[in-house]
Formats: sequence, structure tokens, C-alpha cells
Amino acid sequence: MKHTIKIDQETVENIRRYGVYTGLAGEEERYKFLKEDIGFKMDEKADYVIIASCLQPSIMPNAFRALKNLLDYFDVSYTLLIKEYCCGYMPFVLPALMMRGEEETKEAKAIAEEFIAKTIENARSFGAKSIVLFCAACDIMYSNFKDSTDLEIIFYPELIDRYFKGGRLDLSADFYAGCYRARRKVTPEPADVDSSLQVLKRIEGLKLNRLNDNLCCARPNQLDELLGSMTTTTLINICSGCYNNTQSALQKKGSYRTVMLPEVVWASLRT
Repeated sequence: MKHTIKIDQETVENIRRYGVYTGLAGEEERYKFLKEDIGFKMDEKADYVIIASCLQPSIMPNAFRALKNLLDYFDVSYTLLIKEYCCGYMPFVLPALMMRGEEETKEAKAIAEEFIAKTIENARSFGAKSIVLFCAACDIMYSNFKDSTDLEIIFYPELIDRYFKGGRLDLSADFYAGCYRARRKVTPEPADVDSSLQVLKRIEGLKLNRLNDNLCCARPNQLDELLGSMTTTTLINICSGCYNNTQSALQKKGSYRTVMLPEVVWASLRT
């Protein structure tokens, strides 16, 4: 039996009006956290436009605070956008992929392209040379635009790699880069894992146990195997989706913590 889904037009209109798919409340929460609570530059002329995404800022506040600190420390010419349109992956594309609906997937991608094009044009209006993606879902969707825009499109570890010369941190940790299986259903462009590895290699005193990238944290059995292979109580992620999945599971195990790459880099500069 073929399963079908119907794209929620109210969600589409939310994105057109507010940028985020959660509507006005989500737009206001996002702005308050990024601008008022953390103090990110927004809607300013800059070389780099950082795409923060709809939900990630409030889900991983420590990672965004560390990112802000790094941008300031390295004196990066950056800005975030007040009006940043959802890439469409979570509300449209992923559900279509999960239901294996070919027509729905095609329609979802078309809607996503509309919104990504709006964000790229918004970035260009502030003089941007590069778009930097923090959310792994955004990185998937924007990867298909690399050949159709004059703006450079990169994943955030590459930005850190360009500025970070080295640090020190006495820490033993596990590192999970992610499997990126869902990514391969949307784009042939591979995920940038090398930049994060180069960054981590520059941290003196950091001892890493790299976990099996072939294991998927979104699959319960493989997640159990993944976490069972940890040799420390600290897990470093670069993928926002992996962060959410592993953090939720590790909270049940006790004194474990999950961190994102910017947190580790910032800690290495402070010691």
C-alpha cells in the first residue's frame, strides 16, 4: 500500500510570513535568544552570513554562545539574518522521504528551493561572500545550491577551521561525526567532516575516541551500539541532529554530556 502525505499549507504560509515554520511565536523566540540574550550581530554588512536555523538556537544554547564567542575572538566579519527562511527539511522534505512519496518529495523540494532562494538573496543584500550553515538539515538542503549561486556555501566547521590556529584542553572525549544517510537521499554533495577533524587535531591535550560513522543515531538499535562503544563520558558532535539524538539518550545514562564543536574549541582557547 502506498502511503501519501499532504504538505500543510499553514506551515508553508508561516515560513513565508515569519521565516520559521513555527509561526510568529517561533520568530519572536528566535530573535530574542539570538539578538537580545546572546548579542549576535544581525542584518549588518558582512562577509559571512551565518544561518542559525529555525529551532537549533533554543535547543543548544551553549553551542550558540560558544559560536558567538569564537566569531568575536577571531574578529570574523559576520552577520545573522533577522528574516531567515526555513530550509524546508524538517517540516516537508523529511516526512516525504520517510513515507517514500515521490510526488510529495518533489513538491517538498520545490517549496524548499523557494525559501532557500529567498534567504540567499537576503544574504546577498548585506554584501555576503559566504553562507555558513550551522544546522545539519540546512547544510543538506543548501548543498544543492552550491553550483547555482556566486556565494560560497559552507558548513560551520570549515569557518572555524579557517581561523582556529590551535588551543589546549586536557580532555578525553568520544567523537561522532554522523552517518549522513538521510543526506544522501537529498544531495550527492558529501558532508564536510574533514574540517572538524582538522580543528580537533589542533587542540593539544585532547584525546579522541572516534565512534563508528556507519552507525545511525536515529535508529534505536544502532544508537545503543554507538553509545555502548563510548570510552569516556563526553561526546563531541558536529551534526545538530546527532546532538539532539545522542543528548536525549545519554541523559538517561547519568553523568554524561554531549557537546558541539564550538564548545570544545572555545574551551581550548580559555585554558
